[in-house]
Amino acid sequence: MRLHRPFALLIGIAGAAALAYACSSKGSTNPPPPHTYTITKFGGDSQVGAAGTALGAVLVVYVKDERDSSVAGATVTWTAATGGGNVASATSQTDLDGHATIQRTLGPAAGFQTTTASLSGATGSPITFTSISQIQGAFTIAPGTGSGQSDTVLAQLSAPFQATVTDHLGAPVAGVIVSFNVTAGGGSLSQAADTSDVSGHVTTILTLPSVAGAKTVQASVTGLVGSPVSFAATATAGNPTQMAKSAGDSQRAIISSALPNPHAVLVEDAHGNAVGSFKVRWVAGTGGGSVSDTAPVTNSSGIASTIRTLGSTLGTQTDTASAALSGSPIVFVSTGDSVPALAGVTVGPGISYAPTSVTISNGGKVTWTWASGSVAHSVQWLTAPGTKPTDSGVQSAGTYQVTFTMPGTYTYDCAVHGAAMSGTVIVRP
Repeated sequence: MRLHRPFALLIGIAGAAALAYACSSKGSTNPPPPHTYTITKFGGDSQVGAAGTALGAVLVVYVKDERDSSVAGATVTWTAATGGGNVASATSQTDLDGHATIQRTLGPAAGFQTTTASLSGATGSPITFTSISQIQGAFTIAPGTGSGQSDTVLAQLSAPFQATVTDHLGAPVAGVIVSFNVTAGGGSLSQAADTSDVSGHVTTILTLPSVAGAKTVQASVTGLVGSPVSFAATATAGNPTQMAKSAGDSQRAIISSALPNPHAVLVEDAHGNAVGSFKVRWVAGTGGGSVSDTAPVTNSSGIASTIRTLGSTLGTQTDTASAALSGSPIVFVSTGDSVPALAGVTVGPGISYAPTSVTISNGGKVTWTWASGSVAHSVQWLTAPGTKPTDSGVQSAGTYQVTFTMPGTYTYDCAVHGAAMSGTVIVRP
């Protein structure tokens, strides 16, 4: 019986050990934590290439896991983000070394163009690559000298328009073909295209047209940053050669009073361009009276003018503008009248017109002005020597005008107040 007790003790110890092992083994079946990935730029960034062509080297990213081990078979998504162009494929797989590559073709314009590489859930995603696209080896075109010149019509400008082409680092680029065009105002160029020299310069010279005014020339290389470049010039009028009547003839006014509008002449060069700063001589002629300026100077629109004050003679009166130009002298004819060409009537504020009767010369004008605080009134025509003028509206403010071209007596009243408010216009022959 003594031999059985140690054996039973041994069996109990072995069972406890087996149970402990079984519990330990059961706990080790928990799944491992998920992998984490990091994506980084590996090669191909900052390449310089010709617009519209594939870059010389592929773009490369590197993918690793949380243990810094290379990850094979990861799917990287590629996108031509800015600048146009394309990538050879929308996705690529990492190789055994964790590298994914893509070929990038640049867009058609010069400039900085970007490409992105993305890996879903990865640290560092997305990655951006920047490429430099150039045209004929150039990146930028910029204006140089020559803009802002001025000369007379048909003259060739004294200095050329100059533009400069450079690469992405700002260094001049030789051999770039640049086009020149007149885009506004006319004129002709010494050359429509130029090839840049060792300083990156291209030039052309503008010959101004026969028409005065602003001119614009552009230098361009399609797709270059800064293209087109604009240059400005101004063609001024040539020497004055001719003069013509501009405005103010055939006016009427009361004798010994100033005409309502100035007499004006236009001075031009041989090509019809207005000439400024030119002096015109002016004198009053038949009928007496005077002119406000006997030597007016043309303004920038080529206009010289003076105000004619009529003499005391009824009927025709004249004044004359003259200069050593074709078309000179120019005679203006006015009519001195015993009645005015203009008259005014105040409407209201009560039930009245003031004055109730006005007399003007044929071709004259009457203006009715509603007084401040006036109640609603109108001018309603009752009689006329011919067709009655158009009535005014019923209003309490503003003005109303009629020009009379037939002599005779015109009567009117207010559409609101009738005969209690009436008036007369007498037009003298």
